[in-house]
Amino acid sequence: MMRRIGFAAAIALSTMAMLATSALATYPGRDGTLAYQVNTNDPNSGATVDSGISSIPNRSGADCADPTGNGAPCAVGRFSYSPDGTRIVAERSGRLEVLRANGSNVTVFTQLTSRDIEPAFLPNGGGVVFAGTVSRHQNLYTVNAAGTGLRPLTTAGGSWPAPCRNGSIAFVDRGTLFLRQRNGRDRRLASRGVLTADCAPNSRSIA
Repeated sequence: MMRRIGFAAAIALSTMAMLATSALATYPGRDGTLAYQVNTNDPNSGATVDSGISSIPNRSGADCADPTGNGAPCAVGRFSYSPDGTRIVAERSGRLEVLRANGSNVTVFTQLTSRDIEPAFLPNGGGVVFAGTVSRHQNLYTVNAAGTGLRPLTTAGGSWPAPCRNGSIAFVDRGTLFLRQRNGRDRRLASRGVLTADCAPNSRSIA
């Protein structure tokens, strides 16, 4: 039986089965604000897509992070507030972008791997951790908030990084939940069927 130290796990399969998405902020915004996604019907494609962060709309074509520029809707994937709540890092069509929390000053990163997804700000706000794909292998990488200085964080796999304020990072690898500790070692927390994770503001529990 796995020893549990300040760890809480929550599984909501009925919620995950629904099309509606939920708030995915590793850090909250200022004064209790939340960013969220809403499923809606896109008038151009007729497909159900994520309408964006809060009231920030999808983009398309060359103005979108979609490198093909083919005019297809470019919906927001996972996103995360910066620790001070003033910025958001988000993924659109396999590329990352940083913008102010009000939707202005969008900076689209140069493609870092063949598919850059699931970003989250690091606790100091000066960097981002994300899941990237190189030669069909997905691992976690870090990059500074300007989109440069790419560094690998894992080599054996990883997805859905959830930074904790104490400097550790929870992440998922093939259904198993790990905690990358500040000393660089990985600690297994839970096995089988884990999809996503988030760290509590006090770093004492993980959902």
